[in-house]
Amino acid sequence: MSVSPQVPTPGQTVEFTITARNDGTSDAFGVVVANTLPAGLAAAPGLAPFPSTGWYEPATGRWTIGTLARGASAELVLPVVVATTSQPPCLVAVARSELAGDIEDSNNRAAAAVKRTADDRCVDLRFRAPALRPSGCGGTLFALYSVTLVNEGPDAAHDVLVDLSQAQPALPNVVFFGDDCAGTRCSIPMVPAGTRRTFEAGSDAFENPAGRTVTITVAASSSDYEYASDDNQRTDPLWIDASPKCNEGLAIGLSGCFIATAAYGSPLEPHVQVLRDFRDRHLRRSAAGRALIELYYRYSPPVAVVIARHASLRLVTRALLTPLVFAIEFPAQGATVVALILLGGFLGGRRVLRSRA
Repeated sequence: MSVSPQVPTPGQTVEFTITARNDGTSDAFGVVVANTLPAGLAAAPGLAPFPSTGWYEPATGRWTIGTLARGASAELVLPVVVATTSQPPCLVAVARSELAGDIEDSNNRAAAAVKRTADDRCVDLRFRAPALRPSGCGGTLFALYSVTLVNEGPDAAHDVLVDLSQAQPALPNVVFFGDDCAGTRCSIPMVPAGTRRTFEAGSDAFENPAGRTVTITVAASSSDYEYASDDNQRTDPLWIDASPKCNEGLAIGLSGCFIATAAYGSPLEPHVQVLRDFRDRHLRRSAAGRALIELYYRYSPPVAVVIARHASLRLVTRALLTPLVFAIEFPAQGATVVALILLGGFLGGRRVLRSRA
């Protein structure tokens, strides 16, 4: 979606151009694009919308395209004027495609803004459904919370703050992971338009003998103009099942790699996934491996929280874990790398001892 001119003079006609394209491998049937104009914009007198195909209903804002062949595109031109004497920094039009069976919904929305000045920036921060994943067993249950922030644009959002709070009863000492985060706040210099960013937070270890609900609120703000500020905060009641016993927890499968997640910032980070796969494919197949996993789940959560709070500890932990991950992914080369690291540590230790002798 584009607009011209972006900064109109009073009474000047503005044209929004919406382009719909079928990027799929099959023809699309029954394609409809819903267009929403803000209250400060109105249809230009004496000028009609012009669709390259299909028809447009001004009363509903629906552009019915019909069939859109694979690789084909269609355009709609909407002439409007600014219809308010007190123009806000941004008047944003939004278009959404509607098609059942669309397998990729991340590109089904477009926006463009009429601005009061060329320096104004227009953003829409919103949260996708968060998730709470308790992991562990017995008295060492550890909650990992994740939430995804989306900037719907049309401009990049600057100086973005993401804050987390809880209602009572609350999870103990929840903190965000990641280099841009400290405690219950994350501070991000910029979130580009149309992009998503996932934030992870973890709690201290806690006991949960009976199932309960915790209520977590996340809120986002930016130094730029938020034209749809009703969706940049989200409050969700999230259910936590009763803590399983350690042997039951291992039987049903535990998801947390606490220390690696704290070090790398996300359970979806490739290094963390390598360690998780090694746990599931190798350690769980032997009694010794299962005992090691149980020991890890008993004592790693508080260590992970300490690591998550300090950037220097995250850096050191990543430096220690990365050779291990490499050795797991590439056993032949990894053995050589680990041997060299151990040799370097041994020689370095000898130098230190000699210098002290």
